[in-house]
Amino acid sequence: MLDATRTAPTDDLLRIGMFWPTSRIQMPTEYLARQNPDVVDLDFQRRVAREVEAAGFDFVLVADGYTGVSDEGRRIGHLDPTTNAILWALPIFAATTTLGVVTTMHPTFLEPAQLAAYGAALDRASNGRWAWNITTGFRDEEARLFGLDGMPEHEARYETAEDCVEIAIRLWSGERVTWKGRHRSVDGRLLGPTPVQKPYPTLVNAGASARGRRFAGRLCTYVFASNPRFSYAAEMAEELTALAEEFGRPEPARLLMLCTSLLREDPAEARRELVKIKLAQQGEATLKKFVVAMSAGSESTAANAAANAEATQTSLLTETDLVGSPEDVAEKIIVAYRDHGLRGLMCSLPVWWPEEIRRYSRMFDVLRKAGVWLPAAERPVLW
Repeated sequence: MLDATRTAPTDDLLRIGMFWPTSRIQMPTEYLARQNPDVVDLDFQRRVAREVEAAGFDFVLVADGYTGVSDEGRRIGHLDPTTNAILWALPIFAATTTLGVVTTMHPTFLEPAQLAAYGAALDRASNGRWAWNITTGFRDEEARLFGLDGMPEHEARYETAEDCVEIAIRLWSGERVTWKGRHRSVDGRLLGPTPVQKPYPTLVNAGASARGRRFAGRLCTYVFASNPRFSYAAEMAEELTALAEEFGRPEPARLLMLCTSLLREDPAEARRELVKIKLAQQGEATLKKFVVAMSAGSESTAANAAANAEATQTSLLTETDLVGSPEDVAEKIIVAYRDHGLRGLMCSLPVWWPEEIRRYSRMFDVLRKAGVWLPAAERPVLW
């Protein structure tokens, strides 16, 4: 087994990332189709990259996949067309100077030498601003696209991922590698360049299952996961610390807490809009009923709609939804940092026009003044 020496950050500062917009419609609803621009546009990609960096985000994560979710999704443009995580990282890097990019690549479908070559090139092109989001995949349709009968079972997928990561780390040394794993093998030396990050680039994984968490705890720098409670950050930190001790790592992996984020000057407006978006995620029929109720003219119907909206907010919005004014959201993050040991966030922005992104600069200003976050340019290391 490989001795994984790539450590998590040793400072105590927050790292905050954003899910990169990979499709105009991130969910099958006309609501967002009217809200978001077309992302398969390099000028747009570069513009948004500059806005995200200027606002203060440390990195973006570019998700990726090879098949759609459904025929209906394809009809309305839900994740089809979409960006390619490997290729789209390059214009983002070219438009920025400090922003990190986490690229999704699938060990289930790509060979270790390919993964290592792509990663080394991206890390060199960005001067160490690249990270690999290790995703095993889960759709049989994707597997058939690559000539498989279906997705391998869960354990085999993680064994393959471990093989690929261990081989890639060895190939990144620039030396000849002869190694045989359970599902992948290698014999040879990869052409340069080698990565800028040493001993190897940053590795990221969403380890939801017990097997996934062990994989991430042994090999990865960051683990991202969702939970409605900020106290989960402390629970996960304890588990990752135990895994680091088990595998002899000098520092445990860090949690990136997944959250949905929407900023507005009026916190009530932000909550109402996020509720509406979450209802849209549950289906077009639910959204239409909600909109009809909210727009009804009679006093009694309006009162009922208001009561229903309040109840809906209570049930749909969670503690880890970052919704409100920039200053209110910053204070919420500071409390989670101090009370629950939160050290990382991964924000999903349901709407991403540049003016939406600019609001986050005020949030980062408050975090900086509180001493829990610094701009990437002022830290010793990005990751």
